[in-house]
Amino acid sequence: MRKLWTLLALTSIFVIGMVTHFAPVATMVETAVETTETIIEPDLPPEPDITLPPPDPNDPGVDPTPYMPSPLPEDVIYDATEPSGTIPYTFTDPETGETFEGEVFRDEISVRFVPEAMEEDIDAALASVGGWRKIYDPAFDVWVIGIPPTSSQQELEGKLEILNNNPLVEFALPSVVGEPHQIHPNDPLYVYQGSPEGNLARIKMPFAWEIERGVNEVLLGILDSGVRSTHEDLAPKFIRQYGRPGYSDFHGTAVASIAAAATNNSVGMAGVGWNIRFVLGRISNGDGKLSMNLGEKHL
Repeated sequence: MRKLWTLLALTSIFVIGMVTHFAPVATMVETAVETTETIIEPDLPPEPDITLPPPDPNDPGVDPTPYMPSPLPEDVIYDATEPSGTIPYTFTDPETGETFEGEVFRDEISVRFVPEAMEEDIDAALASVGGWRKIYDPAFDVWVIGIPPTSSQQELEGKLEILNNNPLVEFALPSVVGEPHQIHPNDPLYVYQGSPEGNLARIKMPFAWEIERGVNEVLLGILDSGVRSTHEDLAPKFIRQYGRPGYSDFHGTAVASIAAAATNNSVGMAGVGWNIRFVLGRISNGDGKLSMNLGEKHL
């Protein structure tokens, strides 16, 4: 009996010793786990509760101004007579003052009237320049009108001015001869961008630039991995960067260059936004990984 009590006492002492010895180790392990725990970014704020207006009972549910129908409606021909000739014409960009030479038909003008214009209004406007109906393009709502042959740009612009001063005329333009004019900047790398397989040629930017090249007041917002703002082809267009300073990889700089690199400055490449400037929100963390939370923050 005495041996049994002695054995129980020794067992209890052993158990107490084991617990006392390994307790600090367990605490250290728990502490180590706590210090290596991943920091979770806070949840995004809830979306605002927006109450939509009730549906309009008179809404037919059909877009009243749909995109171009397919197939396109055919032109309405009033006078199929070919133009009698051309005159040289100097075009001027109203934004930059740049000029380029071309040719226009001496006896045709392209006109768009405002939607409120009635048939008698159109006839009166044409009569003011001695004109007549030739072709109506319903897809673009543009009239090609015939006029008595002009001998100079000055004479043609006099007729254009009469029409453009008419409140029922949206615009009146000379009818350009041949293919639409293209603008080609002098950036060295444009020889690749503007080649038939180049990225800018494939999206028809040389034609688009002839119509619109943007203005400095328009700012483009880019969310990416940061930008090298000191780059010689980006510095003239860069406004500021939000979020972390610097950049984690090349991607943000590449995207900013495609969108808004300085164009026609004899340096590097041409950006799509000829005259626009840009701001950038960096949405990559210190490891270079993109964070959707940061993206939502900068929107």
